[in-house]
Amino acid sequence: MSFHNLQFDTAMFAFHLWATRHQPTQPNPTHPQPQPCACIPLLRFVSTAQMFGYGTAGFRDKADILAPVMYRVGILAALRSRKLSKMIGVMITASHNPEPDNGAKVVDPMGEMLEASWEAHATTVANCTDVDLAAAIARIVESESIPTDTPVSVVVARDTRPSSPALSAAVMAGIDSVRPGGTIDAGVL
Repeated sequence: MSFHNLQFDTAMFAFHLWATRHQPTQPNPTHPQPQPCACIPLLRFVSTAQMFGYGTAGFRDKADILAPVMYRVGILAALRSRKLSKMIGVMITASHNPEPDNGAKVVDPMGEMLEASWEAHATTVANCTDVDLAAAIARIVESESIPTDTPVSVVVARDTRPSSPALSAAVMAGIDSVRPGGTIDAGVL
């Protein structure tokens, strides 16, 4: 199955790849450069040395490095919604952890934890490079027999940490990159 059949927003992904490789060292006033869109910092993988693992608490780490992971959580939640043909939840919170931390937990339709096999998918997607993201998603779609035409329904909520609105936006951008989509921003819960 080709990645195009996933109806993923390939234009956004392609622009990100182009923009991250073609940042001018000095501005050229005679040849204006396109301005990076808001999606670029959401998708750029900060460090391949950092490994993220999805467990019973979801993903947890310092909020300032989580945006690329949150983007990928959004994609995963959209795929899970398609697989089950049901609404999936994503909660942005780090519970009792210190304020500089944050995280995300994917919630299955009846409020239960994400199925264990999908925790492995979450870890894989969170740790793949930008270049490998499309192939990783295609493997999940194929191995889970996810239909590519089923609508997506994901509700996203967050806590009151200062980092939560930006991380929530990253999750929603990931969800919205999977078409057709349906995102509900529940705001602060």
